[in-house]
Amino acid sequence: MAEIAASGSVDYVEPDARMMAALTPNDPRYGEQWDFTGTNGMRVPGLGTLPPAPA
Repeated sequence: MAEIAASGSVDYVEPDARMMAALTPNDPRYGEQWDFTGTNGMRVPGLGTLPPAPA
C-alpha cells in the first residue's frame, strides 16, 4: 500500500477490511428511505436484522 500511495497515481489508499455491523439500527423513519428498497434502490431491507458483531 505504501508503494501505491507514494506513486502519486491515486489520491489515497486504504486496506480492504471486512466490516461487521456493531449495532442494530433504530430508525423510525426507515420506511421513508426510498434508496434502500424498490426497483432503483439497494434492496437491503433485511440489513437492520443482522446479528450483532462478535465482541
